[in-house]
Amino acid sequence: MRLRSSLVLLAALAAAPLEACRCREEPVVPPPDPGPREAGERVPIPGATVSLLVPERWKHELEDDVLSLIGPEARVILTVMTVDAAGLDASLSVLDRELRRVVRGVALRELRDLQVDEMPALVGEGEGRLDGERVDLCVLLVRVPGRKVVILFGVALPDTEDADTQAILGSLRRL
Repeated sequence: MRLRSSLVLLAALAAAPLEACRCREEPVVPPPDPGPREAGERVPIPGATVSLLVPERWKHELEDDVLSLIGPEARVILTVMTVDAAGLDASLSVLDRELRRVVRGVALRELRDLQVDEMPALVGEGEGRLDGERVDLCVLLVRVPGRKVVILFGVALPDTEDADTQAILGSLRRL
């Protein structure tokens, strides 16, 4: 399966409106970022003033301002895009539309508020079906300077170790 189509599949994450999944709890502060397990390359996110650290074993490519990160053996694929939005809630409809394009039968758990490098963010997990197979999903939305939101969504085959994925999500930093 082509990387672009796999990344677009992540975009179909929401079988139910994402607004209904929003958790209204107090913000959660994630633990300090240990960074990816391996050295990697810091890659800027198109259209935003932030970057991610991509582990050495991962591949990345840029197509039409969408950054795709592909894990070893393509068991995990992350898609990163930047959208113009006044805030996180405003970007949920874009995420909803993109996820629905590929993944079917999505069950997204509540989105939780947190801070990423002192920027407001929402994070969530779920599962769905891609080409009839169950996949695990992750979603991260980060409000970055300049009335923009970075949307990151990922799909992984079941039982895939995701230490690198979590480290990538935690490596988002301002330029």
